[in-house]
Amino acid sequence: MVPWSELPKWQAQLQPETLTKFGSIPIREVEKLYWQRIWYKDLKFSERVKNFSAWKLAWRWRWFADQTQFHWQSDLISTAGPLANQCAVAVVNATGIKGLARQLSQVLAADGYSVVRVSAELAGAEQTHLWLDPASQATCESVAEKLRGVLAVPVVIESNTLETSTYRAPIVILVGNDSSR
Repeated sequence: MVPWSELPKWQAQLQPETLTKFGSIPIREVEKLYWQRIWYKDLKFSERVKNFSAWKLAWRWRWFADQTQFHWQSDLISTAGPLANQCAVAVVNATGIKGLARQLSQVLAADGYSVVRVSAELAGAEQTHLWLDPASQATCESVAEKLRGVLAVPVVIESNTLETSTYRAPIVILVGNDSSR
C-alpha cells in the first residue's frame, strides 16, 4: 500500500478502468508525485528522506513494469482476499533475469499475499506455471485463482505435489520466459 496522504485525491483523478490494472502509467504518476514532494519548501529532512525512499520504490516498480510488461492488480484495490495469509506462496524465477522473483514477491506481499520463499534455482523455463498442492486445494484454490489473475500471462492452475513440497509452500509460482517479454 502506498503511504501517502494525497492518495485519495490522486485516486479520484484516475478513470475507474485505470485502477483495474496497475501497469507503468499509474506508477509513473505516483513516481512523479513523490519526486515533487522531495523538493517541497519547508519540508523536514525526515519527510524528505521518506519521500525519497517512496520515490525509489515507485521508480523500481515502474522499471519492473516497463522491462517485463507485467501488469498486476492495483495496490489500491487489494486482490489477496481473506485466505491469502493462510496460503503461503513461493515465487521461483526461471527466466535468468536477476531479481525478477524478488520483485514479484514484493508486489504480492504489498498486496496482502503471504510470500514465504523466493528462489532462482531454475533457469530456462519457457512458460509460467502456477502450482497448487492437492492437500491444500480446499483452502488455497481461491487464493491461487486470484493469483492467476495477477500474473501477466494466462496460466492454468496445476496440481503438483512434488514442486509444492520442494519449495515448501502450498502455492508455487514459477515465472517463465513468457512473463518477461
